[in-house]
Amino acid sequence: MRLTLKAKTTFLILVIAIIFSGTSITISNGIITRVVDSNYREKAENLARTVAMMVDNNAAAKLKADIYDVYINTPDKVTSDDWGSDAFNHYIERFGVIQKGRVYKSLYNTLHFALIANRVDSVYLIFVEPKFKHCVYMLDASDDPCPPGCIDSLTINTDNLRVIEHPEIGFPAYTTNTKEYGWLVTAGAPLYDKDGDVLCYAMVDISMEEVRRLKVNFTLSLALVLLTLTIIICVIAIIIVNHTLTKPISMISNAAVQYCHEATDAEQNGFSKLDIRTGDEIEELSESMKQMEHDLNNHIRTILDTTHELTLTRKKADEMTALAHKDGLTGLRNKVAYDKEVLRLQNSIDNGKAAFGIAMIDLNFLKKINDSFGHDKGNIAIRTLCRIVCDIYDHSPVFRIGGDEFVVILENSDLQNSAELEGIFKNHIAELQKNLTLSTWERVSAAIGIAIFDPAGDKTVEDVFKRADNLMYENKRAVKGNRLV
Repeated sequence: MRLTLKAKTTFLILVIAIIFSGTSITISNGIITRVVDSNYREKAENLARTVAMMVDNNAAAKLKADIYDVYINTPDKVTSDDWGSDAFNHYIERFGVIQKGRVYKSLYNTLHFALIANRVDSVYLIFVEPKFKHCVYMLDASDDPCPPGCIDSLTINTDNLRVIEHPEIGFPAYTTNTKEYGWLVTAGAPLYDKDGDVLCYAMVDISMEEVRRLKVNFTLSLALVLLTLTIIICVIAIIIVNHTLTKPISMISNAAVQYCHEATDAEQNGFSKLDIRTGDEIEELSESMKQMEHDLNNHIRTILDTTHELTLTRKKADEMTALAHKDGLTGLRNKVAYDKEVLRLQNSIDNGKAAFGIAMIDLNFLKKINDSFGHDKGNIAIRTLCRIVCDIYDHSPVFRIGGDEFVVILENSDLQNSAELEGIFKNHIAELQKNLTLSTWERVSAAIGIAIFDPAGDKTVEDVFKRADNLMYENKRAVKGNRLV
């Protein structure tokens, strides 16, 4: 069947417009989905880790012990599948007294602060019971909380079953869509007890309902715009064929084809480069395409702005994480940072590659300085000792793990020269004692004990720490009688 040029051109333009529209919608929708989902998952995982650092591990351990005692001694365990039933309510009542305790309220305040500060849907603590494949709620700071003792089955999301064999991985971010809560991204980070074992998990739920709704609205708006433009293209194509002006049509068609081949994450200028001055509908089509290009560029800029905002949110979470590892008085890394370092060293012991030492340093007479001269002078003494330790052990990480306690992890050159550095430290302290031009709180006195990891006798980092601590106390008894504050 022979077709007229008008029919052929109209059909060709229609096909091109449909392909262009569909590709644009698909690419835009794909970009938005990937960017938003990726950023939300990353935000959830970063926030879960931040919450885990904020929580008092000792308090969490106490709360878990109380809840676990009731949970394990309850023969008829009722899961959240029976939420609202008499059996479920009777089961939850067993945990009612726990919510009135000081530990529960303290942890609730911490989690609620994190929830409000980050404007998320839910922040909560759970622990996993491998035998029954249960997730048991310890505390939920959301507006519609799950009560302590509430049980969810791990089999609801089979990927979560990995946490039974590998508890340290926590709950990597995953997305769910339920009738009750809609679209949610959930992530969980582990909390560790004093022995380095996983105690429980800090969980975060972030709603994606609003961003999903905006994405659907944007896609529909884009489809409507492109549909309108498609109709306009077809009408103009008929007029162009009637005037046998195929060259401008070819120019526009080529620009449309090339448009889809260029990067979709930057502004396009293919149509803006066209210079068609026919004074009729072809020129109008050219201007319409330029307007379409301008609108699409605006949408792309909106996507990039959203990505930038999400990046700033991630940066803020990173800054909160850094603050959680820093001691406010001295600027040194704190007990939380030291606990993470212990995990790294323990891993090197388990792998048979450990080579490190621990220097335990304790400031003497801090209480006497505080009582006699005030806490501001005590702070000066702490910072003075901090500077001395950092100057001498300038190749090793230094941690303040208590009011007057410092720990240095010796590795590499500082490990090899540990005896020499210990002598330099003691001599420096001794010289300070003799310098009567200094104030009492500036002539700091300190004890030091150093222990080197011995694979023959040491099984854990704690073994090395205890030996260093004992040597420090021996040194403290030797030097403490040499000065009166």
